[in-house]
Amino acid sequence: SSIFEFCLRPGFMASSEDVDARAETAKEWQEQDEQEGEKVSNFLLKSKQVQPSRAELRRYARHLGMEPKDEDLLWIADEALSAPMPIGWTEHERGGRVFYFNTKTGNSTWVHPLENLYRDTYKTISKFRNKFMDDERARKMRDMHKETQRLEKFVREETINWVQRRSAEHGRNFWWNAKSGDSSWDDPRPSLLVSLYLRMKMLYVLFQWIKDHGSAELKQQVQVDDVVAAGTGEDLGAPRALADSSRDGTVGHSSEPTPHRIQANFTAEDAPPLGLNMLWSTPPVVEAIIPGTPAARFDLKTGDQLALVNGVDVRSLPHTHIVGMFRERPLDCVFLRMA
Repeated sequence: SSIFEFCLRPGFMASSEDVDARAETAKEWQEQDEQEGEKVSNFLLKSKQVQPSRAELRRYARHLGMEPKDEDLLWIADEALSAPMPIGWTEHERGGRVFYFNTKTGNSTWVHPLENLYRDTYKTISKFRNKFMDDERARKMRDMHKETQRLEKFVREETINWVQRRSAEHGRNFWWNAKSGDSSWDDPRPSLLVSLYLRMKMLYVLFQWIKDHGSAELKQQVQVDDVVAAGTGEDLGAPRALADSSRDGTVGHSSEPTPHRIQANFTAEDAPPLGLNMLWSTPPVVEAIIPGTPAARFDLKTGDQLALVNGVDVRSLPHTHIVGMFRERPLDCVFLRMA
């Protein structure tokens, strides 16, 4: 089974019938709010050109089922706007509206195919904070931690299967899955990582809530070290086998002597996970950047080498040591891109 099939299970993605139901929900929202502003699809199209205002983001959050009192969770709506396309889906525009087409089934929808991931993320956090008792919260944290570890293993294995090839017929690169035989013009790895990223960030947010609002008994029940380890999000890198399987040399290092420096500065507002998918080689290398995350603000690309963290040369340090440094704030990183 593929990671996308895995994400279709309850709690990650809805069925095709559910997607149609979401489309109906979007339609109702559009009809109710037509006098107040743009329709959802118009808003999505506009948001790709102009950064939405806070008020517009709140309205979109309402479309996702979020309540006004959960202002601290607006990041879910913000990140939903930049969600990547899953494998087999393409985005199109018609009459000033955005719609999505499934190349395998031939079906189309006005609703982004990953929208339910963001809806479910909000529902889980809201239910945890407002409806669960302490025993339920402790059990939920343990279950989510195990689920995150299982999902991380699955994503690692699936990511390794995707390698880049060159199409002589079209004169451009494409991505090919060595296990399934599927292919894609666009890099499929960000869409594979987004469900893992959301799960890890959700764990971190819930851990912070327990730290700030949980009872002493709940704090005792929750294994803090385990939760933090699952929520840091800096050890998302595929193993070294990914570099070995990338036959076109996309992942790896150049021997050119003149590097270009990229500065990435993270503040206290940049809560983990930062969205850096690292290959923990020597030196560490950027394997992918997850869209909509703090790391996406910077001009980082696959193959950039991590050189300095808060002034410390980390090119030969163990990755466990570097992951610990990534928890510091402020966090100033220097990456090198070989010319």
